[in-house]
Amino acid sequence: MRILLDTHTVYWYTTGDAKLSTPAQNAIQDIANDVLISPVSL
Repeated sequence: MRILLDTHTVYWYTTGDAKLSTPAQNAIQDIANDVLISPVSL
């Protein structure tokens, strides 16, 4: 599956914020998924 992370998701994931749900964290960490970050987020 391809997952496109928005700005909030990238921030929450990298800071370990509890606002990011466990299923979302698991999807990001699943090596079977292609995780993409929009250049706009950077």
